[in-house]
Amino acid sequence: MLCKEKQIIIEFKDKAQEIKIFLIILFFGIYLKTSSIK
Repeated sequence: MLCKEKQIIIEFKDKAQEIKIFLIILFFGIYLKTSSIK
């Protein structure tokens, strides 16, 4: 049981990392678009 919980936590951390990278790329893309308009 404990092993399965650890697996879920590890998977969640990997997902969080992916989401973080995606948000950074998304935010950077929006920033570049808004700065090029000005």
